[in-house]
Amino acid sequence: AQAPETTAITTLNTNPSTSVNRNVRNIWETSAPTVIQGDSIKTWDFRAENMEAVQVLLKTNGRPLHANVELWQGEDHIPQKISVYTEDGEARPFSAFLATPYHGATSIAVKNSANMEFPLKACVEGDLQDAANGRGYGASLAQTTLKRIWESASPKVIQGGGASKIFPFDESVARIQLMITNEMGTPVNARIELLQGPNNVKQVIEVSTEDGQARPFFAVLETPGLANALRIVNQGPFEFPIDCRVEPFFVVDELEDDYFFDTPAEQQATDNWSTSFLDKVTSLWDGSGSRKSP
Repeated sequence: AQAPETTAITTLNTNPSTSVNRNVRNIWETSAPTVIQGDSIKTWDFRAENMEAVQVLLKTNGRPLHANVELWQGEDHIPQKISVYTEDGEARPFSAFLATPYHGATSIAVKNSANMEFPLKACVEGDLQDAANGRGYGASLAQTTLKRIWESASPKVIQGGGASKIFPFDESVARIQLMITNEMGTPVNARIELLQGPNNVKQVIEVSTEDGQARPFFAVLETPGLANALRIVNQGPFEFPIDCRVEPFFVVDELEDDYFFDTPAEQQATDNWSTSFLDKVTSLWDGSGSRKSP
């Protein structure tokens, strides 16, 4: 008989010295966005032998974002599928890594599943090494980011059969990072929900991968406003548990140069801070500005 669904609540560690990584460059500084109209698909092909991951970022101009992302490797082989929905694609964009351990022909397909009135912008960049110095921007980003959360966050095991775990965090956490793996190399089928208030789902990501050990799922999620929490549901069989690592990625309290509160009323008005991860790096969208060094 299938085990009953269970829910556990885990408190996030918000110690910036061990959990916040602000020094990692991101794809928006190096790539130009591609506009994908509603009900259409766009593919990116990679044929480099030294690519270990692909970074995918999606956003809208404030409209709903509904997209499907597929990793194609080899003939008729789709080892990973991701479905993402968010009610506001500017305040809560999608940013994730897709592991590509297979060193052959690799493609990323992004389908805009929304209506024609809701286009989206996409950036897709391969984790490529620079032949001149033996390493590249992509490799450094993937290794730094994934290694850090792997070492700093303790894995929380979620059994299959619909079991879930909730990770609440306070308003000082502006972005969170999460990694889902499976030490046994079995398939992963997980549902990730970003909540704001009781059962108020702001963003939903469904991940399906054939090997949770070789192809971990990593994402950075924006968490504007108050009363945010992350709920992860293991939709796979009871015999296929998953390991989840969830840590703060960006804490507002650290931005002493960017946030000033002269009066309690001003702080109250700014509690619903919703500056997007993508807007912090303006060089991609409007061709001006640069990221401020921490």
